[in-house]
Amino acid sequence: FYSKYLNTDKFRAIIPISKNGFDKVNDMQLGHTNAKSKELAFGYNGGTKRQIDFNPQKGVNYGPYENAKPNNIQLKFIFAKSDIAAARKLLQFLLKDYKDFFKGLKKYTGRDIVYAPAKYHIQFENTVNPIDEIENALDIQGEEGVTYLAVYLTPISKHSSDKEARKVYYQVKEKLLARGIVSQCIETQKMLEALAADEGTDQYGRPLKNFAYTLQNMAIAVNAKLGGTPWRLNIPKYKELIVGIGAFKNLENNTHYIGSAFSFENTGAFNSFEYFQKDQLKELAGSIENAVKNFT
Repeated sequence: FYSKYLNTDKFRAIIPISKNGFDKVNDMQLGHTNAKSKELAFGYNGGTKRQIDFNPQKGVNYGPYENAKPNNIQLKFIFAKSDIAAARKLLQFLLKDYKDFFKGLKKYTGRDIVYAPAKYHIQFENTVNPIDEIENALDIQGEEGVTYLAVYLTPISKHSSDKEARKVYYQVKEKLLARGIVSQCIETQKMLEALAADEGTDQYGRPLKNFAYTLQNMAIAVNAKLGGTPWRLNIPKYKELIVGIGAFKNLENNTHYIGSAFSFENTGAFNSFEYFQKDQLKELAGSIENAVKNFT
């Protein structure tokens, strides 16, 4: 890599690095982090003492560091009519358990989550472009005081090689966000393939349960999307203002944007995000100024 890309006059015109190659690290320059720096804090696991672990996959089973914020959470399922059997399976896994290994959303969110009344669920016919059907169904107003969590069984992958198909996937997410509905997506075909692969046993004759890890990842993401904190570093909490600034381009219309994200503490808690077009530098500066004032 050095020979091909860095040891060239063209690169040195940008960064004038030494022609002697890389330096060797002196033993005196080597250091070690504190063993405790890798500790993560989780929930209480039904007790009164917060559980500590360094393995997130194991630690999340103690429960979240902070529960999801809403108290009244209902599941709103969105799926193709042809996938109703898959939707029923997923519902059972999310609210109850999967092979006595994944213990349902409540364990990972710290909140009771129930199935919304039938009129709030959406079944669509068009698996190529269900946008119109979904948007029309979303016009039905939900109940006051209820936070809806949309579980979208998508026939379209967000990584699809078909650009138009990918648009549909993200448009569904956009329609839900516009109505303040948190969503969690799962590709129906991938889920069915994973369930089929779990039908056997391992070399020791134990039932396979790999799909439980997918469900676990979904549950952790749901907790974070609902304002909870799955885990954080096991360090004292202190206040600090962290400002992240980045630039990005919308490939659809070739528009350039600049954005800023803020956090007001060292736990990684997310506070706000704003973005502006590339020539709106004063607006960007103003958003940072406001963050400083709010932090103060």
